[in-house]
Amino acid sequence: MNAIYLRGMSGIGDSINQRPIVRAALSRYDQVYLSTPWPQLYADLAVKCSPSGQQRRTQAKNLDREWDWAYPPPGTPEYRLAYGPVGDRSMISQFEDCVGFRADPFVLDLPPFPPDPWRTARKLAVIRPATLRSEFFVPARNPHVALVARATALLRRRGFYTVLIADLLKDEEWIDGLRPNADQFLVHGELALEQICALVAAAAVVVSPVGFAVPMAMAYQTPLIVLGGGRLLWDGPAAVQDPRVSAPVRWILPDRPCYCGDARHACSKSVTHFDRQFTAALREVVGR
Repeated sequence: MNAIYLRGMSGIGDSINQRPIVRAALSRYDQVYLSTPWPQLYADLAVKCSPSGQQRRTQAKNLDREWDWAYPPPGTPEYRLAYGPVGDRSMISQFEDCVGFRADPFVLDLPPFPPDPWRTARKLAVIRPATLRSEFFVPARNPHVALVARATALLRRRGFYTVLIADLLKDEEWIDGLRPNADQFLVHGELALEQICALVAAAAVVVSPVGFAVPMAMAYQTPLIVLGGGRLLWDGPAAVQDPRVSAPVRWILPDRPCYCGDARHACSKSVTHFDRQFTAALREVVGR
């Protein structure tokens, strides 16, 4: 039988960006196996998922749920998906290099999940705070410590219902900088990944630093404003947003973008006239 085993990356965002590769593999092979801690992100594809060996905190919680795992037969050709700090090439294009074929036709999407229960008459804005994690400590990529809170305040002033989502835990993950004053806080892992997907799909806009909410919003074609920080060799627009993705996205980058690759570099993150830039971005992607 013609089969392939993809050793996938374990982050939520990486897993979303792997979907075009998985879809392309399914058009070429009779059986496609994928190691992942997030099988629900592939629920609409005929890929066979096996548990990932890497288990950071949130990944381990998801792996502890009941899943119907499958395992590749011995001798199945194996390819590891990975990317590096190549600032002018997207993560997805680097995944293509790993397997030796193109994701063509290119599709970045996600399965639909049951509608979220947090419906509101006001337009919904999903906010991801900039956080720091002890197990993956990369302060350089976060935006300026005041910008997520400022963006949330500007959205509330314009009548949006703002929902802050995170999975904070003392000494393991915490907000970097000012805590945004949102309408609703779901910041202690209250939501399963499927619920987060449904919330993002239903949102009028997503505002987020670089992280999983960026490819998730792109996949659902939800209007997105990315608050860029430093370490742009890894986390800049060219690396994070593949040029084949057609989605309403606007980036707000620091005045002096730092294209370093250092997780702890003191990158310059100041943004002049942030309110004006954010309002213009909001008007561009949402129309208000």
